[in-house]
Amino acid sequence: MLRYALFILFLLTLNNFSHGTHIVGGELNYRLINDSTYQLSLKVYRDCFLGVPLFDNPAFINVFDGNNEYITRINIPRPAWDTLPVIINDSCLVAPPNVCVEGINYNITVRLPVNQTGYQLAYQRCCRNATILNAWDDAVNMPDSSGATYNCFIPPVNQFRNSNPVFTNFPPVAICANRLLDFDHSATDADGDSLVYKLCTPFDGLTAGAPIISLLLEFPPYDTIRWRPPYSLTDMLGGPQPLSIDAKTGKLTAIPGTVGQFVVGICVEEYRKGQFLSTTRRDFQFNVADCATRVRALYNSVDTSCNNKTIPFSNQSFGASSFSWNFGDGNFSNVANPTHTYTDYGVYNVMLIANPGAACADTFVKRIYITQDNLIVSADDITACSSENFVIQLNAQNGTISKVTWLIDGVQVTRSGSSITVQLTQSQQISYTAFSSQGCSYPGVLNVNILPLPQADASASPQKVLPGQTVSLSTPFFQSYQYLWSPGVLVSPSNQAQATSNPLTSQWYFVQVTDPVTGCKVVDSVFVEVIPCEDTLDISVQTSVTEQCGIQNVFLAATSPLSGVDYQWYNGNALLSDKDTVEVEFNSPATIRLILIASKDGLCSDTIIVDYTAVFEGTSYFAQDYFLCSDSLLLIDLNIQTDQTFEVFWSHLAQPEQSDNIIFQVSSDTVLSFRIVLSDGCIIEDEMVIQISDIDISASADQNVVQPGTIVQLEAFPDNDYTFIWQPASVINNPLIADPLASVQTTTLFFVTATDTFGCTDTASVLVEVEDICDETTLFIPSAFSPNGDGKNDIWRIRGLSIEAINVIVYNRWGEKVFETSNVNDFWDGSYNGKIAEGSVFGYYAEVWCKGGLRIKRKGNVTLLR
Repeated sequence: MLRYALFILFLLTLNNFSHGTHIVGGELNYRLINDSTYQLSLKVYRDCFLGVPLFDNPAFINVFDGNNEYITRINIPRPAWDTLPVIINDSCLVAPPNVCVEGINYNITVRLPVNQTGYQLAYQRCCRNATILNAWDDAVNMPDSSGATYNCFIPPVNQFRNSNPVFTNFPPVAICANRLLDFDHSATDADGDSLVYKLCTPFDGLTAGAPIISLLLEFPPYDTIRWRPPYSLTDMLGGPQPLSIDAKTGKLTAIPGTVGQFVVGICVEEYRKGQFLSTTRRDFQFNVADCATRVRALYNSVDTSCNNKTIPFSNQSFGASSFSWNFGDGNFSNVANPTHTYTDYGVYNVMLIANPGAACADTFVKRIYITQDNLIVSADDITACSSENFVIQLNAQNGTISKVTWLIDGVQVTRSGSSITVQLTQSQQISYTAFSSQGCSYPGVLNVNILPLPQADASASPQKVLPGQTVSLSTPFFQSYQYLWSPGVLVSPSNQAQATSNPLTSQWYFVQVTDPVTGCKVVDSVFVEVIPCEDTLDISVQTSVTEQCGIQNVFLAATSPLSGVDYQWYNGNALLSDKDTVEVEFNSPATIRLILIASKDGLCSDTIIVDYTAVFEGTSYFAQDYFLCSDSLLLIDLNIQTDQTFEVFWSHLAQPEQSDNIIFQVSSDTVLSFRIVLSDGCIIEDEMVIQISDIDISASADQNVVQPGTIVQLEAFPDNDYTFIWQPASVINNPLIADPLASVQTTTLFFVTATDTFGCTDTASVLVEVEDICDETTLFIPSAFSPNGDGKNDIWRIRGLSIEAINVIVYNRWGEKVFETSNVNDFWDGSYNGKIAEGSVFGYYAEVWCKGGLRIKRKGNVTLLR
């Protein structure tokens, strides 16, 4: 009934609450008024910007006894709330904008009757900010699916009359990265109990599916959130100095190193006369910001100067009225924008101090390379076929090229070394900037002339045929072109635009068309479906039997009212006869299954199965041919069944055997004959053929290194009437033949298993490697851009070759999403909410899917320069 009532309450309140409110902290306190009356205080903090909806009205607090049994629910009306001030205790730093936290204090006086186990109180809510960096939900790897639980324990009054500790101050809303945090996080206790402080993992709470305490009633004990690596209980913020708290004083210290939002948990334990009473928990969100300084030293200059010792310096400082330059060579200047000439090549650390000697001063140091470099870079124009891979190679004299930034088809990409492999569909001019090992740059251009591909359009008539029916294959004919159909063993002629084939199974046909003047070639394909047919030939089979001296001969004859019928008799895979009759010899009781395949004109056929059981009244024996996959000892048992005495004479033994079984050492193909002499004078002569398999195959490919999508001719040899199975079959046109075609998209190790007529097998493999140009090394993600409208580096976009799909999200330092796209060609122009963002460092997260299936995940920072 309780859970049913909670369900009704949920339905009544569901429409009044949204699925998300981004909680950033809270705590639950109680004060004892008398033995059964308590003053409750629930403090909840939320993000002003991301918080949706308002604070709960009312706030629900669940009450459980000390055995985790549900008792009741307390509803507290919503009071007024306030905004917490953003204060930075450093006169040289500026508080970050767009950081805002609101706090509310729910208060109510409640009566809780005296019991023997005490009470547990809990307020639960969803959800925390999605931008939290150091924590996951307890069940899924998403921070915004994590909720919060604020609880307290009231010990039984007959044991302790107690009020829990109250934290004196709420932590600062924003703290600065790489600056010391020194905060008094102590608490006061009305009972004078001893307090011990420690860091603790915050509790998880409700989910977006049930954001308030309604249908979902969670019983204590509660799950905690999961720390997101590399963060942990002992290192909640990261940075040069991990977060820590003094166990006695509650002093909280840290030097955070990463900009972002972090959840933090603090616990205070209270003891009375050495006996533990309870733990009071608080969790909150630290907004770690890259706090702006009132004075900033900054200048622009070349990083590397090649063959030029005179360097101009452009002062980009702000908030300063005086400057001091140290050029790193023993020379100094107080000019705002100096130009300095060095006397020698070398490496110099140039330091600028803004407002030297003042209380708020700042220093900026940059290393400058002044080098002598005589590299000469040139490039030859290139002619290539459309859509084919070709290599662009730069020529270098008097030095070495370390890397090159290329601009190809409007996409900029950087490669180490002096070459790049590309694929183009139209002629164009390619720009490049080559860099020497000294860091000097050498721009240039080259022309690429793209030749058109020949025309190919494979077709088949008809495209649905019976087994063995003739198919006409064709592609448009041009006098100067050359043609090659494959599989060549199935097509005649294979080197003409028009050809024919008689497929027995469904088949892909490929035609390669080559322009001998340009050397360009293209491949097209067509699929022909072979439909199995049924043609009843009205076959009947007659059987006659003769028996003499333990040998039973069975004659089977097939007839059909139609003329020109072909017959094939099989025992398993072994062909016994290609006539209308077959003779089978038995020397012991046995059952044999014969398969008769009758066909007319080589197209359609009937299959008849004949099961025959040989029954003997006199002498019988069992003899068979053996086929071994390797040489070995063979046990031969004739299993002679007779009421007479007998002797067995074997061709390889000098004396007769009284037994009907022997062990025979097989080392080569052998015909083993024997003679059974019965006491009544009957003599039975027979023989057995013993063979050893010589199957031994190898595999090859006509190309071992290809580009994605290349058609590769595979071949297993020798054939020797083996049956074949190629793997992986999904990329092979016919995996059951010796020389199939494979469409290779990724590097693949192909396996082929050959089976001879006796079931012996051998396996071979061949590796076909695919050169995939889309990987970690080819992905280009700019680390900075300057959207100032000068046409240079105005946008930020992820670039690379063979990118199939992309997902990019950019956040500002306060975790707000400023840009998102899943369009490969989309870019960020530096704007946010219709305005150009201020110069700052932004974080990004990107997922890139390459053609061929490779998935790349990257995250990092990008600097917007103003």
